[in-house]
Amino acid sequence: MEKELLFLIFGLIGLWFGSGIAIDFGRKIAEALKVSTLIIGLTVTSIGTSLGEIVTNIVAGLHRARGIETSGLAVGTVIGSNISLITFVLGFCSFFTVYYLEKKKSSMKRDWGMLFFAIGLMFLFSITGGKINAVEGGIMILAYGAYIFLLLKGEKVFKKVAGSGDNGHKLRLALDLFMVFVGVVIVIYAANLIIDSGVLIANEFKVNSELIGILIGFGTSLPELTISLHSIFKGAHGLSIGNLIGGGITDPLLSLGIGAFIAPIFVDGIVLFFDIPFMFISTLVAWLFFMRGGKLDKLEASMLIGIYGIFVYLKFFVL
Repeated sequence: MEKELLFLIFGLIGLWFGSGIAIDFGRKIAEALKVSTLIIGLTVTSIGTSLGEIVTNIVAGLHRARGIETSGLAVGTVIGSNISLITFVLGFCSFFTVYYLEKKKSSMKRDWGMLFFAIGLMFLFSITGGKINAVEGGIMILAYGAYIFLLLKGEKVFKKVAGSGDNGHKLRLALDLFMVFVGVVIVIYAANLIIDSGVLIANEFKVNSELIGILIGFGTSLPELTISLHSIFKGAHGLSIGNLIGGGITDPLLSLGIGAFIAPIFVDGIVLFFDIPFMFISTLVAWLFFMRGGKLDKLEASMLIGIYGIFVYLKFFVL
């Protein structure tokens, strides 16, 4: 037991340390390229914090290619992570700040619109034949690539990198980018350490399997939660909200797309008619809160956390 508790403490320290590295170097990139931290959150850190889901879907896809069915794991990881991000994580982080999003900003339509598009495309491909095949997976990957390309092009990132001066400056940018991913890897490893230790402790106290499942499901959102929360404390609010919205786009398009491209993903009825609609409605509620006043206040944050609680209760104790 002492060993598990020690690993749990090390994991918590690793979460904070790794997220600090990712945020500090992410801000350096933003300052060097003169782009907003929102863009860094939507691209670099959101891809990084989704590495767990991406790797899970790659491994699950390779298993399916060998005849071992893993579709439930692949879809469940993405949906569980997305619902957690847009409800619990967004709501919890809002207790430490007020997320503002000006209605006039084109980024609101662009990024939230892409989030709804990602969910819609996932549902459309799932409902046609009850599976996502390799062609559809490829389309999801291309859609994500096009979004990132247009995002970076709109911020003139390619021109800024090309005109960023000598090779030494470009090397510093590359090193900063590398350090962001080092920080993210530390965060992901620390999150896994916490979950593994938590499961062992839960088993020691004979906690039921449903609650252990909730613990593991929550663990997939720990990297996003830690980086978003740490971003708030460091004053990088754009990176925080960008990381959450970006993660919600990355998971269904890139993570699931890669998995389906390797081997078809079969989607059962409960996912089609409960999980994906619940994910869409949760996202719609969060978006409407922002649209109502251009910000997310404490009451709305509490309601989002409540929605996550409803999902967990229904998923583990009713359905």
